[in-house]
Amino acid sequence: MFDDKFKGDLIKKIKKIITNKPDDNWLNWLEEAISKKYIKYYEYESFKNIQIIGQGHFGKVFRVNYKDSEQYFALKSFSNLNALTVKEIVHELKLQREVDYHNNIIRFHGITKNQGESKNYLLVLEYASDGTLRDYLKKKFDDLSWDQKHDLALQIACAVSCLHNENILHCDLHPGNILVHQNIIKLADFGLSKRIEEATNPQSNLHGVVPYVDPKRFENPSYELNEKSDVYSVGVLLWELSSGKPPFHNKSDEIALTIIQGNREEPVSDPDIPSDYVKLYKECWDGEPDNRPNMEQVTSRLRNMLNKNDDQTDDDLLSYIQSEHISFNSLPMSSYFNNVPSGELNEALEIQENQTIEIDHNNEQKLIDDIIDFMWRKTNEGRESRLKDHVSKIINQRILNWLSSNNQNNLNCNFLLGYFHYKGIRMGEDRTKAFELFHNAENQDHDLTLYYLGICYQYGYGTTKDENSAFNCFFKLSEKDIAAGHSRIGHCYAKGIGVKNDKKLAIDYYEKAANNGNLAAKYNLGNCYLVGKLVNKDVKKGFELIQQTAEIEFSLNGITMLGFCYHNGIGTQEDKEAAFKLYKKAANLGDKVAQYNLAQMYEKEDNTMKDINNAIRWYKESGYKDSVKRAKKLLKIKVEDFFDI
Repeated sequence: MFDDKFKGDLIKKIKKIITNKPDDNWLNWLEEAISKKYIKYYEYESFKNIQIIGQGHFGKVFRVNYKDSEQYFALKSFSNLNALTVKEIVHELKLQREVDYHNNIIRFHGITKNQGESKNYLLVLEYASDGTLRDYLKKKFDDLSWDQKHDLALQIACAVSCLHNENILHCDLHPGNILVHQNIIKLADFGLSKRIEEATNPQSNLHGVVPYVDPKRFENPSYELNEKSDVYSVGVLLWELSSGKPPFHNKSDEIALTIIQGNREEPVSDPDIPSDYVKLYKECWDGEPDNRPNMEQVTSRLRNMLNKNDDQTDDDLLSYIQSEHISFNSLPMSSYFNNVPSGELNEALEIQENQTIEIDHNNEQKLIDDIIDFMWRKTNEGRESRLKDHVSKIINQRILNWLSSNNQNNLNCNFLLGYFHYKGIRMGEDRTKAFELFHNAENQDHDLTLYYLGICYQYGYGTTKDENSAFNCFFKLSEKDIAAGHSRIGHCYAKGIGVKNDKKLAIDYYEKAANNGNLAAKYNLGNCYLVGKLVNKDVKKGFELIQQTAEIEFSLNGITMLGFCYHNGIGTQEDKEAAFKLYKKAANLGDKVAQYNLAQMYEKEDNTMKDINNAIRWYKESGYKDSVKRAKKLLKIKVEDFFDI
C-alpha cells in the first residue's frame, strides 16, 4: 500500500502535531495557586484504600476513599513531572474551571502531593466506576439497547458542545479518555494526555489515535486543530457506538493510514440504527471541515432522533385523502400520517417551551415538586414532547442520588425515578423497573403515576399488555375531570382499547379534553372533522381546530397540516402563498413532510416560488425514498440547461 519513505514521513508529521517548550514558571504558579487556595489541596495521608485502576505512558490512576467517607475519588499521577508536564496540568485546570458545571464532564476536585520518594503532584478527580468508554463498550455493548447507545452518543455531543460554547477545544477525543460512571458519559483530559505524551515521548504509539484525528492535520502538521476537528472525532465515536468496535480494529497500520485518502469504516448493518444517525456521522467525518456540521447542529439532530411516538399510527385520514382523490403531486402523506398518533400527539408535537422551572438545587424536595408540577401541566395540555429534554438539563447526579434514597415514602420522588427509568434519563432505559415503580404507587392517588402506568399497560412497556387495565387508569383520571385522561379515554373509545368502540363517546371525550386546553385532543378532533371520522364531516370546523394547534409555536404537525389545508383548499380558500410560508416554517424546524412539500412547490409552481436549487436542497433534506431520484433528475436538467445540451 505505502512505501517505507511515505510511512516514515507521515509518522514524522504526526509526531509534530503538538509541540511545547518547558517553562519553570509553571511550577511556581501551581504552588502559588495552592498556597492562596485558588486550588483545593488535599493531604495525601487523608486518602485510604488506595487501589491502582489504570496505567499508561502518562502515569497511573488510583481509586481512593477520602478520610472515612465511602465516596470514591480518582487520583491521577504523572510519570515525568517536569516543567512541561506542570504547564499542561495548569492548562487543564484552567479549562476545568470553565466547564465544571456540566454533568458530562469529569469534575476536578483539587490536587494532592505524594510526600514519598516521588514527591509528585496528583490530580484529585471525580471517580468513574465503569472506566473508559472503550472498556465499557467491551463489557456491555451486547447488553445495550439502541436507545441506550444513542443516549451515550447524545451525552458525548452535549459535552463537546459545552466545551465549544466556552470557546474550548478538546482536540483529543477518543474512547480512551472518555469515561463512564453509572451509564453517564464523563469527558476527561481535554487533550492533556496527548499533549504530555507526544511532547515527552517521541516514540509513542499513535496507531490507536489516528482514526480519531482530523485528517487535515496529517496533510499539514501546521494546520491548527479547531472545532470542526472535534466534530470529526465525534463522528468516529458515533460510528464506534453503533459497532462496539474501534475503527479499523482488525486492519494493519497501512489500512488505517488510508484515512488520509478518504477511507472510512463501513456503516453497521443493523435495522435499529436510524439512517439519519448514519448520515450524521458521515457528515461529521467528511474530509473537508466546511462540510461538517457544528456541535450545536450535531446535538440538535441527535435529540430530534429521540422524538419517537408512544402511540400507534392511524391511517384513517390517509384513506380519506386517497378515496377522495385529494393528491398533491404524489405527496407522501402516508409517511406523514404514520407519524401522527391516533390518540395523542405526544412525541410527534415539536413544541418549544418558553416556560422554565425555578431551580433551587439546595432544596431537593422543592426542586422535585416543581419538576412534577411542570411535567403534569405540560402533560395535561398534551404538550409533553419536550419533557425529557427539559428534565435532563436540570437533573444532576446529586439529585439522582437523593431521589434514589427518598423514593420509598414520597410519591413525587417515586414517579420521577420511574420516569427516568422509562425514558433512560441519566441511566439506561429500563421500562420493567419503571413499571414496577409506577405500579407500587398505583393506589396512592398520584396523577402522573396513573397516566404513565396506563401507557405501560396499553403498550406492554415493562409488563404484559393489558388494555383493560390501561382503560381503567385513564378512566380514573377522566373522572377527576383531567384533560389528559379525557383525551386518552377518547382514544380508547375510538380504537376499542379496553372497551367497546363508541364513536359518540370518543368525540365527547375528545371535545372535553380540547375544551380543557389539551392540544393533542384538539389536533385529533380537527382531523376527525376533516375526514368525517367518528363524526359528520365538517371541513370548516376541522380547519379551525387545526389552525388553533398551528398557532402554538413549533407545533410541526399542526403547521404542516394547516399548510396542506391551504394548499388544497380544505376548509378554507386555496392559498398557495400561505401554504408555502407554512411549509417553509415547518421545514426549517425539521419536519420531513413539510420539507418534501416545499421541494415540490419549488419544483412545480410556475410563479415566483419556482426555484430548482431550493427544490434539490429540500428533496435531499426530506430523505423520502424518491427524493434523491427527484433531486438527481432536477440536477441533470439544470446542467443540461446550463450547457444547452
